[in-house]
Amino acid sequence: MRHPRRPEDVSQRHRDHIKKYGKMPLGLPSDLNRKKPSQLEDRFAKMRLTPSDEIPLPVYTNIKKAVDIMSGPKEASSYLDDLERAEYGIRVATKVYRSYLPPGWKYDRETASSLISGYDKIYTTEDGKKFIMRSLAS
Repeated sequence: MRHPRRPEDVSQRHRDHIKKYGKMPLGLPSDLNRKKPSQLEDRFAKMRLTPSDEIPLPVYTNIKKAVDIMSGPKEASSYLDDLERAEYGIRVATKVYRSYLPPGWKYDRETASSLISGYDKIYTTEDGKKFIMRSLAS
């Protein structure tokens, strides 16, 4: 049979808790009462931070693959299979990086080459995400 808690055990735990957390100044990131932003607020914050002239690098590389396939010979037997595989990669990458894409960004097969023209500067953010930025000259 387990012994019931004794008041001195509870008070000792309470004293240890006060020693550990009682001297912590309020307003630090470890503040437990801080409200976390909702997913929607977080998504809108990311959308505001993403300029319209940059897209994530995986989206760019998948579009580049599709453009390279479309610029090749169309008589090849695997042309449509390769193009569908590349466009599937684009769909997956855009779902993953949806919150990092500019508002209203859309992939279209006919305008794919114009989507990637002018992108040349690659940079990495603090959280490790890679983006490619459109040059100012274009």
